[in-house]
Amino acid sequence: MKTIAKKRLHFLNGLSAKKSQRVSLFIMAFCQVALVSSSTVFISSQNKIGTFIVGFGISWLWTSNVKKVAFGNKSDRLIYAIGAACGSLTGLILASKI
Repeated sequence: MKTIAKKRLHFLNGLSAKKSQRVSLFIMAFCQVALVSSSTVFISSQNKIGTFIVGFGISWLWTSNVKKVAFGNKSDRLIYAIGAACGSLTGLILASKI
């Protein structure tokens, strides 16, 4: 999974290893919580297809994120939380436009 994420985030190549890990953690948290926010909107509007697809995405990302955050330090957790907060707002905005 790590090699797939690194290939997709090729723009991080110019950063140090630690900065690259932190940006990757932020992006993963952002994406996961954006999906959670979207899921809430889809469920409340009874959109079955959107709920199914987003539910799968949430679980897929969660399996990757849980290890990074559980074994991370306070700084990693803060970065994850900021990414999650930004993802919440973005997910709400995007899902409400669908």
